[in-house]
Amino acid sequence: MIAFWFSAALLLLVAYALFLPALRGKLNQRGIDRQELNLLLHRQRREDLARELPREDVAVVERELDKDLLTDLSAVEKSVVVAKATDAGRISLILALIAAPLVGGLAYSQLGRPDLADFKPEARAAAAGGHAEGQVPGDFNTMIDRLAERLQNEPDNLQGWMLLARSYHETRQFDKAVEAYGKVLAKAPDNLDAKGYYAESLGEVAGSFRGKPLELANEIVQQAPKNHNALWILGAAAAESGEALKAGGYFKKLRAEFPKESEDYKHLTQIIAQVGGDGAPEPDGTTSGGGAAVPKKSIKVKVSLTPALKKKAGADDTVFVFAKAASGPPMPLAIARKKVKDLPVEVTLDDSMGMAAGMNLSSFEQVVIGARGSKSGNAMPAAGDLQGQNAPVAAKNGKTYAVQIDKEVEEAAAAPAQPPAAEAAEPAGEGTAIKVNVSLAGALKSKAAAEDTVFIFAKASSGPPMPLAIVRKQVKDLPLEVTLDDSMAMMPGKNLSSAPQVIIGARVSKSGNALPAPGDLQGVTAPTLAENGQRYSVEISSEVQ
Repeated sequence: MIAFWFSAALLLLVAYALFLPALRGKLNQRGIDRQELNLLLHRQRREDLARELPREDVAVVERELDKDLLTDLSAVEKSVVVAKATDAGRISLILALIAAPLVGGLAYSQLGRPDLADFKPEARAAAAGGHAEGQVPGDFNTMIDRLAERLQNEPDNLQGWMLLARSYHETRQFDKAVEAYGKVLAKAPDNLDAKGYYAESLGEVAGSFRGKPLELANEIVQQAPKNHNALWILGAAAAESGEALKAGGYFKKLRAEFPKESEDYKHLTQIIAQVGGDGAPEPDGTTSGGGAAVPKKSIKVKVSLTPALKKKAGADDTVFVFAKAASGPPMPLAIARKKVKDLPVEVTLDDSMGMAAGMNLSSFEQVVIGARGSKSGNAMPAAGDLQGQNAPVAAKNGKTYAVQIDKEVEEAAAAPAQPPAAEAAEPAGEGTAIKVNVSLAGALKSKAAAEDTVFIFAKASSGPPMPLAIVRKQVKDLPLEVTLDDSMAMMPGKNLSSAPQVIIGARVSKSGNALPAPGDLQGVTAPTLAENGQRYSVEISSEVQ
């Protein structure tokens, strides 16, 4: 703010300098002395007559001129009329120069935005709605809070509510964005842009674009077939349901709205490949010739719990540390599971933790890194959980990111519709939990190293290929028994309880990648009903070709 006023004052001084010649010129003028003027005119006439008249006549004429001069000098006093006029003009100019900045400053304070008058980079970013990598500037949050307070007294300010809703959306405060967009739609129900963002915010809060977000998107495309938000939601919902070609169709239609050289076009092309919407999912690895995929990206995440929330967390509460796409399907790209008693802790998230083809850290330019303490042990957020997450960042290989769990999850002000009851995740303690005994066939022991990763998983016999539950071990741990349950679900409604039949399996991965590759060792069961408390046996007995 100081920089702004200093610059304004400097510009004002430069402007005033342009008036100096006028001011100095007026100050240097003197009042006209009529006596001196008459005397000068008298001398001039005498010189002219001396040149023009004969010498004998000059003396007579000069005597007459002298009499006239004496008469004029006795009748005229010194005049200061011009000087007075000059002073009056100078005073008016000075008053105008003083009044101009005062009037301008007063008008700006009433009609302008003094709170934005700062030249610091972080202030400019806040004014533009941007933020530094990994955090939202406090000044921007303060501005949002001020706007929210002002709108409490201006409930009919439609433009203000729209600005507030977009601000919450951009800062990923989706629960508050839902409430603000609700205010907008209450006054302008036909505003398709507001309805689209409202649907997207609902999906982000629920962790799923099905249900109410999908319903709203379908309403929007009936009136605006090319609405960007609606096409995005339709594609994301189809991807969640495992309808890859349908999802790809929506994403391709959305991609057609952008120039081929734009970042949006490239990003959507990447997503289409990831969901398999073009029939050619993008490979995960960097090796060629069908060899095992090698993870391309790995990051470290340091997680801490703010002291103010320590009393609200139990030592054995589960902590999920995750990275997810800043825009795209809500499922994690990588996730690790710890306990509150382990905090502060540093974990590694890498491409090997991807749950589906193309859904890993390397696949997205921007990711959100976060951590959440779960009372229930369920991977889906619930009221009372403790969480913290960074703003979207470009995850750089080998870099360390810090996340502080610093707020409590609250119910959304306008609760979104939940997925259909048949697909809803079961509450903790009432869902399905099964035990899986895993062994390695003797004939394959020579092909497995003690440090090779073992993934034990359950997935739906039909539907999306992502696991409903998964555990990571090593070959040296075999034989072993693990528990798979509903708390390991990666998406709403995608858990053991929701699938009519599941396939239970185990796979030894040479690369450490969660996706199968030639040379891996695996074993799976036939489709079966996952019965709560039941034990299942899986023998790793074949090699992936």
